[in-house]
Order: sequence, then structure tokens, then C-alpha cells
Amino acid sequence: MAKLSPDGLGGISRCSVPSRLLIAEDDEALRQMLRWEFEEMGYRVITASTCIEALSSIAGHQVDLALLDYNLPDGIGMDLLRALRKGVPDLPVVIYSGRATRGKADESSKYGASRFIAKPVAASSLHAIFQHLLPTAKPTSEPKA
Repeated sequence: MAKLSPDGLGGISRCSVPSRLLIAEDDEALRQMLRWEFEEMGYRVITASTCIEALSSIAGHQVDLALLDYNLPDGIGMDLLRALRKGVPDLPVVIYSGRATRGKADESSKYGASRFIAKPVAASSLHAIFQHLLPTAKPTSEPKA
């Protein structure tokens, strides 16, 4: 039986500043499981099952990073990536797929995805990737007297 760490996360660090994460995943059970796991890690999660739903869900909201399924019912992750890039050119985006191929990985890179990953992937592994993609907090300068 696995031991849980005192924080209940199995040694996974929580986000010190809650990051706003968009998850676009058409598999309802997977989408909900990812939402629960990332919320437990301290993320503020917005979920969507389609490209259109993802775009409408974040309208008027800032997101810090996105996790996009490659195959969505109304398009592919690249369609959504391009639309997200129009509004936030430097948004870290991870695309993942249950049918990962070298061609999809190359296409993802070509369109500016930060990473392309094959499913299945553990939320803890995604969290580690997100931590590398998020900009680090810069120390604030002391006001001059």
C-alpha cells in the first residue's frame, strides 16, 4: 500500500501561486479525473470538451497554461492551439494524444506547442512539465528611498 505524504499528494508539490489551467479533453471521465487531480495540486481549472467550448470558457478569463487533447469532436488540438495563440502568443500549451505519432509531434512543434506527449500520462508527470513551462516569479525590487 502506498504511503501518502502529509500533504496528501504523495510528495507532489502544490502550486505556490494558483495557476489557471485550461484542459480540453473530450473523454468526460478523463477530463473530470484531471480536473480533480490538478485542483488538488492547487491549480484553478477550466475544462472543455470541444474547441468551441474551450474558447468560450476562457473568454474574458486569463489562463496560464493549456493541456489540449489532439483529437477533439469539432477539430484537432492544432486548431485550438492556433486560436489560443492569437490571443496569448506566449501561452504554454501541452498537446497530448492517445494516438501519438512522430508526425503529430512535429506538427505540434511547428504550430508552437510547448510539448507533445503520448497518453496515458499521469497528472503528476504533467504537473512536473507545467512547472518547467510556467515563468518563474521574479523578485520584486525594493522601492528606492
